Amino acid sequence: MGAHLKRVTGQFTLAGGQRDTLTLRLDASEYQDRLVDMGFIKVTASGFVNENKQSYIDEHDFQFEKPRMSIEVAECQVGQECTATFSFSNPLDVPLTDCFFSMEVGGACRPRTMRVNREVRPRETFTYTQTFVPRRSGDRRLVAAFTSRQLHDITGSRKLTIRD
Repeated sequence: MGAHLKRVTGQFTLAGGQRDTLTLRLDASEYQDRLVDMGFIKVTASGFVNENKQSYIDEHDFQFEKPRMSIEVAECQVGQECTATFSFSNPLDVPLTDCFFSMEVGGACRPRTMRVNREVRPRETFTYTQTFVPRRSGDRRLVAAFTSRQLHDITGSRKLTIRD
């Protein structure tokens, strides 16, 4: 559970078949520091009809779309240094701080986490290059994740074949 973000209320007098709209505007500055884990937000609408004492409630859940990380990898060979380049665009109008990058190649390279020693500027396309030495050959999957104080779990993966 995250913090309550905002409340809006209204009162309507409607004739039969008539409709009206109540708008809830939520600016990024009101939620970006309060999102939790997967970035879900639940909007709950409730109403009450005075004339017949009926009530109404509905919920709408949505998740913020996070950028996808792209991964480029040169040919890989067991025991040889291999280079992978990771990139994504910061979709926010604020810099990303306290940044960390993690990667692993399943069964061929142990997981590692590196601190990124700089902020990612607003709307910047961030690129990170990492070398690794595969220990086993075969078809593998390289998995990577970027996290910061403002934006969590930007992930990407790519199949690769490691030669003997």
